[in-house]
Amino acid sequence: MVDRIHPKHSDVFGMKPLDEPVLARVFQEKCGISVALGDKKVVIPPPHLLLASKLRSLPARQKDDKVIKDACDIYAIIWHSPVRYDRILSVVQKEYPRECEAALVAITDEVVRGASRHLGVEVEEYIGVVRQLKS
Repeated sequence: MVDRIHPKHSDVFGMKPLDEPVLARVFQEKCGISVALGDKKVVIPPPHLLLASKLRSLPARQKDDKVIKDACDIYAIIWHSPVRYDRILSVVQKEYPRECEAALVAITDEVVRGASRHLGVEVEEYIGVVRQLKS
């Protein structure tokens, strides 16, 4: 996944990458988090930008399994990130209010049931965490 697609990317790699403009902020604001991946260090986006990218992608998903995966990711980012969930939510609600609303509309009862089943949590627990996206 990249923040911008270079014009020659397809020529070099033979495929089109996934692009997410929100990720440009990781580089522009130098807010990435360095983590060890084996003997290498990689930079990953902070939880609020990961959540924003999921909120942006979920409403446009065409396949049910991808919708449920994004719904699971949204729950996991809010509930299991090393950053307190109230801090993540306050930033995302302030900077991405339309995306929060659109994602909540896309998380239907069927999606809630599927995501909670995959996560191994009760439906009410899933709803309780994700409902906090409402401002």
